[in-house]
Amino acid sequence: MLEWLIVADDRSGALEVAGEAARFVGPVWVTVGVPAGPNDVEASSAARAAVVDAACRHREPSVAARAVMIAGAAPARRHAHKIDSMLRGNWAHELVAVQRATGDRVLLVPAFPAVGRTCRGGVVHVDGVPVGAEDVRRGAASPRPSVHLAAAGASAVEELAGEAAVTAWLAGTGSFAVCDASTERDLATIADAWRASSGVRVAGTAGSIAAAVAVSCATPAIVDRRSAAMDGEVLVVCGSLHAVARAQVDVLRARAAAGITVMTTPVPDTPSVTAAAAEEAVTQIGAAARELLATRRFDVLVIVGGDTAAAVLGDAPMLVGGTVAAGLPWSRRGDGSGPLVVTKAGGFGGPTTLVELLLGRSGSEAQ
Repeated sequence: MLEWLIVADDRSGALEVAGEAARFVGPVWVTVGVPAGPNDVEASSAARAAVVDAACRHREPSVAARAVMIAGAAPARRHAHKIDSMLRGNWAHELVAVQRATGDRVLLVPAFPAVGRTCRGGVVHVDGVPVGAEDVRRGAASPRPSVHLAAAGASAVEELAGEAAVTAWLAGTGSFAVCDASTERDLATIADAWRASSGVRVAGTAGSIAAAVAVSCATPAIVDRRSAAMDGEVLVVCGSLHAVARAQVDVLRARAAAGITVMTTPVPDTPSVTAAAAEEAVTQIGAAARELLATRRFDVLVIVGGDTAAAVLGDAPMLVGGTVAAGLPWSRRGDGSGPLVVTKAGGFGGPTTLVELLLGRSGSEAQ
């Protein structure tokens, strides 16, 4: 039986949480729709954790809830639910559905301090600013997770600040709690308090779930970072329209580095796009990227954006080995074919993140 089964709602999030967890449990399988089965390479014998992409970020809430229930139905000693660190998607409806179906209490920790996401006073912040919980497909929403949960049907959501409050809630009977956290130490403290509880499901970011995975491991894995060498020809594919992602691509292009090919979707003329237009754009860039990969050898594939990752990678199982930096997991196809894959959520990092990732590798210099 798996030690951990983690459900995410999009591909970059699934790979991201797998990369953070792999630091403690070794290689983690990421599959689409259902967990890795006994026919996947080494899945049943070697993997201690698996992540399932329920692929429901942009679905209707009821459809997303059903997808998450199917994705997380396999037996495991511990279950977790990865949410978007900017509170996008249907995560609140998904968690309410899971809580009602399983009876598990839900401890939500929506912080990932290593990439600038914190929760203070029950409000999620990105680099010190309350999150807008918006993307190009949907308008702004509350930065307070408890508001999302209440709107989805959760009752009596408690907001917890400090170790004593977390410990008291864990000893009680409440169904939902949202924890403040601003540092890695905060995540570790919350995870350590949770470890002694039973019937409590962890939900949150890749960072907060990894903290829970870490405290549950008697023998943490030793990750061989040599498997993630960033040398050779690189293909960068960006379908994310997030301003951070586009700034990162612009800075990378300005450096005009040899050996790096960049593909992007067009930037729309309007601040928002329809779901159909966004889906068409990533479908097109996914097809173009796959065609290029089939006709030209690349050693490293960098994908920016969850929908883009799904469009480029398809539904093939991925084996995630760890991270090259916080929020930047590396993986390979389950059959070992193809390039090293590094994925990144559109909103992660600063303007120079891609430059630091790719031009800092051995043998790579700006031209």
